[in-house]
Amino acid sequence: MKVTYEIDYIIFDVNKGPKAIIEVLNDRGAKGWYPANSVNVAGTNLVFFLVKPTFDVPENQTADEKHLNKLWGNKTGSE
Repeated sequence: MKVTYEIDYIIFDVNKGPKAIIEVLNDRGAKGWYPANSVNVAGTNLVFFLVKPTFDVPENQTADEKHLNKLWGNKTGSE
């Protein structure tokens, strides 16, 4: 399995209150993003760095993987 990461950022004005920040982060979280770090800039801005992992699962399974999946009830390993 190969994991890659997308990186993004969002800038918030702290004068608009926490509700705006929470709503945007919840919306992005529903799409698979999570905050990795935040930085205060100029005292009135918060920059959130967001990360979204992407998992690339190979389609070809070895005989051992298929056998283990069958033993442990993973339906994707059935032949």
